[in-house]
Amino acid sequence: MKVDYSSFIMKKIPTILSNIDRNRYSLTYGCCDRNYWHYKMTDFSSSILQQTALTLSLIYKYDFNNNIYYNNKEIFNLSVASIKYLCSIQLRDGSFNEYYPNEHSFPATAFNLYTMAKSCIILGIEDKKIETCIRKATNYLLKNIECNALNQEFGVIAGLFYSSRVLNDSTVYDKAYQRLNSVLKLQKEEGWFSEYDGFDSGYLSVTLDMMMEIYDFTKDKNVLDSANKIIDFIEYFVEPNQTIGGFYNSRDTIYFLPFGIEYLSKLDNKKAIAIRNDIYENIELNSFNQESIDQRYFLHFVTHSYIRSILLDVDKTTNYILPYKSDFIKYFKEASIYIYRKNNIYLIISLNKGGILKLYIDNKLEYLDYLYIINKKKCVYTSNWQNMNNYVSIKDNTISIDSNFYKTKKREMTTITHFTIRILSFIFGRRLINVLKNKSILLNTKTNIKIKRKITITDKIIIEDIYPVGINIIPSKISSFRHVASSNFYDGNDYINNSEFVDKYINGVKYERNK
Repeated sequence: MKVDYSSFIMKKIPTILSNIDRNRYSLTYGCCDRNYWHYKMTDFSSSILQQTALTLSLIYKYDFNNNIYYNNKEIFNLSVASIKYLCSIQLRDGSFNEYYPNEHSFPATAFNLYTMAKSCIILGIEDKKIETCIRKATNYLLKNIECNALNQEFGVIAGLFYSSRVLNDSTVYDKAYQRLNSVLKLQKEEGWFSEYDGFDSGYLSVTLDMMMEIYDFTKDKNVLDSANKIIDFIEYFVEPNQTIGGFYNSRDTIYFLPFGIEYLSKLDNKKAIAIRNDIYENIELNSFNQESIDQRYFLHFVTHSYIRSILLDVDKTTNYILPYKSDFIKYFKEASIYIYRKNNIYLIISLNKGGILKLYIDNKLEYLDYLYIINKKKCVYTSNWQNMNNYVSIKDNTISIDSNFYKTKKREMTTITHFTIRILSFIFGRRLINVLKNKSILLNTKTNIKIKRKITITDKIIIEDIYPVGINIIPSKISSFRHVASSNFYDGNDYINNSEFVDKYINGVKYERNK
């Protein structure tokens, strides 16, 4: 089977080009942040959007189906201009800004290093100013490490390997290998890499994407073995509606980059072939859930992952049957996720989010349960905050979870908040990032309000929730209050009418809630 990635992704290119300053006489020629150069809504350019340079390099260099930009000199010039503009906004220490000035963003620096270096190789660019920019970014990343989001570490390593070629520097190559060997040791026994204290399929696809770039560069068997372990794990998360991801992810992502899966399919990994043939089967339909990814993410790693997948030119079929198509029960203890597939039921439960769940009947998504919130004027208490330390008990087909409500503040960006962040970033620089992460991502405001959930699966599914009386608890409509930039994309499931399903039988199966 050949997946028609080009019909899907090439429709995005005109919009991507609209986001780039294409006026060669402009001071911001090559800037990819339309909010900055055109709308004048911000006073600095978000550098992470300059990853578009790699997309431009690929569509200029390679002739493939639907590519009307092949060998177009203006596209070549625009790609070079995008790289040069990136160099012009680099900070003195070699890093770049993403969300606010003087931020010293680690992911922006990591993925832009990969973008610059690979683009230079693709286009044959030899430019001393660009090489100086690459050298400075390389030195910055060699001095800094990201411990919470390991996809970024793989982005660093891919960037270092490609930079070693551009710079013709064996020392950078050796340091990239040292870092690679260290990060590979962080893979969980189940096969995943951590993203803010948990498993996230979307960011795991970014990890796999970068991992296969690293393998393509090094042909290191340890990288391939690690990638195959990811596939052994992720195959269980292909759902009956041919999607991966959502509420059970630590960062709530619904996207899934194709390059890693495509590369492994080319290497005849039967599970990878089955996954790519399943989740990208309906790529040409408007209902394809990746359509809802916003422009920002198409401007950086999403688009060039699809184009690199096109260039692999994979045409593979397999008789391998994905897990969701047959009966199984799987408890991933490290990821804290329980999946039940039997008869006509497919049920996936996130135990580290208090027992929030997705239920399919006859391959149709019928029910989403995000637990509860307590709504206050200035804050929300949520029972589905990610916590790897929830008490979990699984006996036969009964799952029990003891967890707590977490207090999250309602936030609205104001002029004063913006001004304060600017002042603090000027004073503290990158040190401010950890403070902001602790406020919006790694929040630790556990309350004494407890909730116990027991899920029993027999010929019907019974949920028993025990929580304090006298508190105005209401069902939650969203799966997480944790801030993640690449989340909150519409996935087609937001408006499922749960109440109707609760009260009806589906093929003899009834879903009940007891309080």
